[in-house]
Amino acid sequence: MENLLARQRELEGMRDSMVHMIVHDLRAPLTAVFNYLDLVREQETGFISPESLQNLDLAMKASRWMVQMVNVLLDASKIESGQMHLRISEYDVGDVLSDAVDAIRSLADERNVLCHPEHVRAAIDRDAVARVVQNLVSNAVKLTPPGGDVHVSVTSTDENVRIEVTDHGPALHPNTIPRSSKSFGQLDTNVRQSIPSSGLGLYFCKLAVEAHGGRIGVDSAVGKGSTFWFELPLRGPASKN
Repeated sequence: MENLLARQRELEGMRDSMVHMIVHDLRAPLTAVFNYLDLVREQETGFISPESLQNLDLAMKASRWMVQMVNVLLDASKIESGQMHLRISEYDVGDVLSDAVDAIRSLADERNVLCHPEHVRAAIDRDAVARVVQNLVSNAVKLTPPGGDVHVSVTSTDENVRIEVTDHGPALHPNTIPRSSKSFGQLDTNVRQSIPSSGLGLYFCKLAVEAHGGRIGVDSAVGKGSTFWFELPLRGPASKN
């Protein structure tokens, strides 16, 4: 039995290594696809029909989503294995929030992403927190019907900073935040989404927030949408030890 379990762990390790290698190797060609599409759009706008231009925009958006998913998977793998170390410094969380949302605003389609930042300084890894915000906003956009609003806000207490992302989509199951990498799957809603949503981004959010010594969750109610939130200690991860 011990030999069988050892062999099973060995095979799982080989599988994980192969998946990681494949995902890592996908990043370069996917990025190239997006860059070439962007080049075509820039140089050939006056020579293609409006319908083809719309299709080109959709292809660019899809390739950008794929690159984002690859980056999230690689980052989550690094955090799991302890290879990703947070670079903690003091930042204005309101500015981090605004910059993170502006960077992906073009992916919002016909949804309005509205920021309500409080300018509070906290010891965080700026890039990791920005990625968490972008993942939560991306999910909110997917869940919100066209024309709807997504609200992003920052508040604080004496000890924590809290970021909330509120959509106006269907209610979610309270266990939407994945507990482990085996929890990947589509968000549990009762509507068909125009953009598929996976638990991969949420799993990365959970790892990144907990690495900061924080916590993450979701509040959801039928007819009121969902609010994904996370809290981080103002003084950084060490303040929770």
